Parts: sequence; C-alpha cells; structure tokens
Amino acid sequence: MTTCKQLIQKIKSAKNIAIFAHRDPDPDACGASLALRDFCRELGKNAESFCEHYSEYVENIFPMKEFKSKFLAKDYDLVAFVDMHTENRLEQGFVDEIKKCKNVIVIDHHVLTEMEVVPTKIFRIVKKASASQLVLDLFREVDKTPALETATYLYAGLVGDTDRFLYLATEGDVFSDAKYLLECGVDFVDVYNKMFRTISHKEIILSKYLYSNIKYLADGKIVYIVFGKKTLNKLGATVDDVKIFSNSLLNIKGAKWSLLIYETEKNNFRFSMRSVPEINLVPLANSMNGGGHKNSSAFSTNIKKCQIKNAIKSWSNGVLNG
Repeated sequence: MTTCKQLIQKIKSAKNIAIFAHRDPDPDACGASLALRDFCRELGKNAESFCEHYSEYVENIFPMKEFKSKFLAKDYDLVAFVDMHTENRLEQGFVDEIKKCKNVIVIDHHVLTEMEVVPTKIFRIVKKASASQLVLDLFREVDKTPALETATYLYAGLVGDTDRFLYLATEGDVFSDAKYLLECGVDFVDVYNKMFRTISHKEIILSKYLYSNIKYLADGKIVYIVFGKKTLNKLGATVDDVKIFSNSLLNIKGAKWSLLIYETEKNNFRFSMRSVPEINLVPLANSMNGGGHKNSSAFSTNIKKCQIKNAIKSWSNGVLNG
C-alpha cells in the first residue's frame, strides 16, 4: 500500500497534474477532487480537476464551472484518480486520452475486489467513510491546514458519503475529521442548507412522479422506482437529475433495500442501491461488475425495462438473507 509520503513525493515530482473522479460525481467525488487540486496547488503545481457532466444538485454545492471538460494527455505529466480506482468508472469522453497516460496515482476509499485491476502501482486505497478524508490526510501529512474553501469541499464530501453521518462505514475518525474541518471555519449550516434544504422546481416535479410510481416487493422490504428514457424525456429530466433521490426511498417505513433505477442508454439501466445496516449490497454489486459500500452500492447492466421486476426478485433472496 502506498503511503501518504509516497503519494506526496509523486505529486512533488510532477509539474502539471490532472485530477479525475468517477462519472456522475456525488459530493464526495466533487469535494475530494477540488480539494486534491487545491493541495497540489499548495505544493506549487499546476493542477486541474476534470468533469464533463454533473447534476444541478452538486452544482448547487460546489463551483462546478471550475472543473475543466477538455483533457489532452500531452498537457499533463501526472494523472490522479480520486474516489475511484478503475478506468471503467471514468466519463467516456476522457477514456481515450487517459489510456495514453503512463504516470497515474489513485486515492480511493472503496474496497478493491479480486477481479479489479488498478491501473498503477502507486495507489492508496483505504477503507474510510469518504475519499475526502484521504485527501485531508495529505494536508495533515505536510502539516498544512486547508483553506476555508478547501475545508468546505472536504466537509461536504464527508457529509455526503455518510448521508449526514448516518452511514459511517468505518471507525470513529469520521467525527474527529469532521471536527477538524469545522475548526477550519466551515459553516456547517450553509453546507447543510445547500445539500439538503434547497429544492428546485424540477425536483418537485420528479418527486411527484417518484412517490406516485414506487413499486414494492417482499411485503414492502424492497422498494424501487424505474425511470426509463421515455419517462425522463416526458419529465424534461436527465439521469443526473434523478440521482439525487438515491437515499430517499429507504426512508419509506418498512423498507430494507431500495433501488433507484434509471436508463442511461437504450436497455442499459443503472441500479443505485441503499440498504439498512444489516444488509450487505456489495456481493450483488460486485457480481454485476459494480461496486460501492455495504449499504450504498451501484451497478449498470443491459436489461429490458419489463425484465427488471423479475431480476430484482431473483436477487432478493441473496440480498435479504445474506
């Protein structure tokens, strides 16, 4: 396992650094990416974060216009992956250029499965609640306190991946890291308002559809909703718009496993799953070439909309009964 010191030495040896998080970025992906960019700049490097597509939700929290969308491998001598560890989670528009890059580092908190191959020997994959914590470790390793703006990125990432500290995923360093960031001056009320109290008109329309079309299985233990392409077009929405509801379905009384399902391409659906603490979603996600955490995982698969109900039924015994 690569240490913080080794990662920092790798960063110091570079001049121009490009930073990538996974496609469909969530708050942790955005926060960790921007904070890593700021860390590299603290060390005197030319660093940029890259992202092509993002939701209105994260745009309300982070300065997404600061992300670059055009990447050429020749312009950078180091590439950093954060909050992901495999190339198959990259946005498609970056894949061809990334394949030209030989100098890559990885900073991630997702569990590495036996079937996955990390595209570099310089990687730090540590099971923590968020990738933002791993970036914070870099600041502390060089005895630098993150600037207020950077600390706010990290705090939002931590809050996002723990869903307001409801899913801690690991040890008590979640709270000590949160305390450290708050001591940097983070306005936690402002972060909370942006993340959980701001609702757009589009969200209201989508919420109405969502709660009117929820499906139930296993006596209400399983709840799911499917957004097909035709439905999204009718609602004037994109897949980025519906992703914000991933955590909502599990709030339904009696629900133990929830699935937010949306069509990304014709007959290709993304299954964003949540579960109560005693149900582990990782085995199913990994078997479908996806990944994530015990209670928050996802995968994509080619399937017809009419087949989804039976597919969930076929998975249900293994998921609900371990």
